[in-house]
Amino acid sequence: MRRKKKERLRIEAFWDLFCHINLPKHLEEIPFDIHRVNFRICGVDDDGLELMCGYIRSIVQLDLDETDITNEGISHLTKLESLKELRLKGCRLLNNDCLPYLCNIKGLEFLHLGGTSVSANGLEVIGTI
Repeated sequence: MRRKKKERLRIEAFWDLFCHINLPKHLEEIPFDIHRVNFRICGVDDDGLELMCGYIRSIVQLDLDETDITNEGISHLTKLESLKELRLKGCRLLNNDCLPYLCNIKGLEFLHLGGTSVSANGLEVIGTI
């Protein structure tokens, strides 16, 4: 399969999954501002977050509990204009290296990091970056 077609199919597959669990079926109907996105059930990867953040402007609540998101995936969330609540419980691949990205998420009011490898000492940087 040609690379361009393969990439198009990958993008379409992500949006099909995203729309199936969150929004209307047609990409053109997806609003820029969303109240809640839940990837806990079906999972998402860093590439999926990058795709989502390239289209969506703001999210009130993003649930990534128990997904395989990495520190790099968290970096994509800084592209959002606003994200109020971020749930990362059980995201085992996250460590202190994600903290600079978390500190740069605009509008963040609630953060759940239980079950990650973020240490108590690492949390001291929140509010200082």
